Amino acid sequence: NRAIVLLGLNAVKNIAISASLTKMFKTGHICPGFAARDLWVHGAGTGAASKLLAAELGMALTDQAFLAGLIHDLGVIVELQFDRNKIIEVMDIVDPDAQGNPRGDMLAAEEQVFGVTHQEFGKALCEKWRFPKSLSDVCGHHHDPAGATEGSITLVHLVHAGDRIAARHELGFRLDLHDTSIHPQTTEMLGLTDQTIETVSERLVEATEEVMVLLS
Repeated sequence: NRAIVLLGLNAVKNIAISASLTKMFKTGHICPGFAARDLWVHGAGTGAASKLLAAELGMALTDQAFLAGLIHDLGVIVELQFDRNKIIEVMDIVDPDAQGNPRGDMLAAEEQVFGVTHQEFGKALCEKWRFPKSLSDVCGHHHDPAGATEGSITLVHLVHAGDRIAARHELGFRLDLHDTSIHPQTTEMLGLTDQTIETVSERLVEATEEVMVLLS
């Protein structure tokens, strides 16, 4: 109760969710080229990038952007929990090179092996856990931000952009991204400029390291 009075309900909720999910991402190597911890590093980078973007664009949802970025790939963890052998099969199709870059299309591989992608898995889990709709939309549409519902559009576009900026810095997992370009609709909707992206990029590595320390 004291924390809620001092920090506000949203801040306490975000801290609680972040702390609760940390251990889920810290399992060991699943197969060559893929460890669950890589997801955690990428989540931290995407959360940091999304928060920096929101701040740079003068938006009042920096904390929401951070949490949404942090958990956007939650669906991959669901796949791991559901059937580890199937996620290994997906990774065999993706066939990451020595630098961890995908040679195959992970979303197509997930469709082939699971029948759905990590977006659908993540969205469903958020709904089951009764997370805010904006978070389920981020998990369900970070690869296709145009599909987000009206109340979540800004947050989904922020995380879509943050996801790609973090991947460009090779921060953890990026096997689901063949292409790190930002969707034109995201650029237009957020009013992104090269300068904004450069400013965020310059601060991202340090900001990600701070997140990793905070949540370690």
